[in-house]
Amino acid sequence: MQSTDRFDPIVGDSEAIHDLRTFVLDMSVESGSVLLSGAPGVGKRLAARKIHAAGSFPGSRLKFVHGPDFCIDDLHASCDEIPALVQLGTVYIGSAQLLSDELARNLVNLIQTNSAGIPRIILGIDLVSDGAVRFSASSPLSELEICGSFSIPALRERPEDISAISRYQIWASSRPEDFEDRWKQFTLTMLGEVLARPWHGNVPELLEAVTAFCSSESKRSGTALLGNLTESVSAHWLQEQIDRMHENLLERWGFEDSLQGGEARDARRSLR
Repeated sequence: MQSTDRFDPIVGDSEAIHDLRTFVLDMSVESGSVLLSGAPGVGKRLAARKIHAAGSFPGSRLKFVHGPDFCIDDLHASCDEIPALVQLGTVYIGSAQLLSDELARNLVNLIQTNSAGIPRIILGIDLVSDGAVRFSASSPLSELEICGSFSIPALRERPEDISAISRYQIWASSRPEDFEDRWKQFTLTMLGEVLARPWHGNVPELLEAVTAFCSSESKRSGTALLGNLTESVSAHWLQEQIDRMHENLLERWGFEDSLQGGEARDARRSLR
């Protein structure tokens, strides 16, 4: 998920996802470093965002950095940032196993000597297919004192989440009046296949498949398509605001028409 995943909940019915929600709440009140591991696309970035959102000072900075692009300066405020909000914030280092030994050592030393002066660090570690961590025990990161760690299973290992994620994505892409029919059509035509697929690409691959279904169903039925998962939680709210504004505008025009007579009425009608 991209940066707009700030609106998304952690969706799923599996025991692993229930445990992840508990872990997020537990870590949100801690200031120490956190380790999230799992295959690419299982939701490490989203979990990091929720840890930050649940426990950080309002307005504090959340920064996402890919491991090879990380530098120590990412932990400090730039010239246009407020130092206190950076210090009270969070830095998520994705693919942290790709940090060079020198940079990892500098990071560990900084955390050990000045943890109060830098943001909370959340490390995202990618796992290979057999579940092994891609950095060795000799890596400086192995010396880091971790406040808490959680390994998110691959999507194929928690099939009970597949239906929940699909349903949420369909809800997020549909107007309220279209959702039930669209979900029913999905369960009749695609759900069996979706539950049987291995989903090597994890959640992004599933979202892509469900989004393609929603797009096709929207064209077939002539119903609206509101957007994808990372945009749509706010899309429902935005559509409601647009509809309400339009209704209020029509009411105001009707009132003005009653005051101004036929000339104004004709002008308004040409704009509707």
